[in-house]
Amino acid sequence: MLIGVVTAIRPETRTVLRALSGVQRVRDGQGSVWRGKVGGADVVVLQSGVGLARAEAATKRFVAPPDLIVSVGFAGALRERVEVGTLVVSTRVVWEDTSGCATYEVAAPLVSSLRHAAKGPTIEGPLLSSPIVLSTPAEKAAAGARYGAAAVEMEGAALVRYAEDHGIPFLPVRAVLDPMELSLDDLPSGIASSWSARARLLAAPGLWPTLRLLRANAAAAATVLGPVCKRVLAGLAAPA
Repeated sequence: MLIGVVTAIRPETRTVLRALSGVQRVRDGQGSVWRGKVGGADVVVLQSGVGLARAEAATKRFVAPPDLIVSVGFAGALRERVEVGTLVVSTRVVWEDTSGCATYEVAAPLVSSLRHAAKGPTIEGPLLSSPIVLSTPAEKAAAGARYGAAAVEMEGAALVRYAEDHGIPFLPVRAVLDPMELSLDDLPSGIASSWSARARLLAAPGLWPTLRLLRANAAAAATVLGPVCKRVLAGLAAPA
């Protein structure tokens, strides 16, 4: 069995790699690819960068379609009073396309495997895949109400399309980084993937407390994601 895992940023990638054994890093001309094992399965890990376009480009780097594609990373909560590190158990993925709202139903056995892997707080419901950052509490609340979604991320729709095109299942594994009440409105766009955006922060000390909080939140979310990812991948890799 071959499991393809796609992450967006380095902290998410490190979380996945800690769940694998025999990890090897190779270059494919477009960046790093990591290969490892979990249970009886081979795992290929790609770090795409943030956003739908980067996730779509990353899928082209699979030498052959995997048997399962898993998106591992952080998410923003779209409901009130959801703690950092809460595992998002996604029953479906929703997004907007040219024809309106599109929906992908996550296979019930995969949802069950994620529930079984959880050892702490969870939030269950649809996962919104957004082309833009939802940065203010008002934007998050409005999106949650419109789509009935529990959380939001920015790569899933592209990975769903790849999975559907190749007839393979897709599973999102996400933990909450920013609660609905936390505003990210003052942060520069592209901060996760742009050095120029990060450099501008040096001249804005008023944002440093938010950045320190996000760093602490990322560490807390990664602490949840790591063991969950290992349990989920091992369970999926086990013989039926």
